[in-house]
Amino acid sequence: MIYLIAKYGVVLTDSILETISLLMPYFTEAKHYATITSGFRSPEAQLDLIKDYAQKHNIIKEYPDLLGCSLQDKDRDDNYAWQKAWSKLLKLGIIINPPLPAKVLFDYFKNGVNQKGKTISASPHIRGTDFDIGGGDDIQTKINIVNKAYREGKANIKYYVVEIKNNAIHIGGKNK
Repeated sequence: MIYLIAKYGVVLTDSILETISLLMPYFTEAKHYATITSGFRSPEAQLDLIKDYAQKHNIIKEYPDLLGCSLQDKDRDDNYAWQKAWSKLLKLGIIINPPLPAKVLFDYFKNGVNQKGKTISASPHIRGTDFDIGGGDDIQTKINIVNKAYREGKANIKYYVVEIKNNAIHIGGKNK
């Protein structure tokens, strides 16, 4: 049985595939199915994801120019045209990195510290080492499995982040 399966269309690099193969025994041991919902993303694909989230969370009405903007487009304040919508997603608790390094424009608290004004680096998905495991109905079991693999140090995991609002676990793979 294969317990860790990539969703159709997810782009997997050699680095991501290596980490998945090292995680596979942990999911097999637990007999727990999981889905890789995201892998490598280009900066343009990351912007598309921000647009999708803006629509899903109904903030597109506040930022209608977002849908037609491209990666480098700027607004009259010299911010990226997508930067306000992205910052609003963060404020709502939707964890998503920008497609290019960008400053957070609104209040966004992480670990009790307001990140407004802080520059956040581009999505680690762009490096081709990071991927997401969808939470499905039982995210806690997936968290336990990933945590065990991380603690044992055998699965090529540099870090992981539980993204509750995204119902996912972001796996940061180690660079080779």
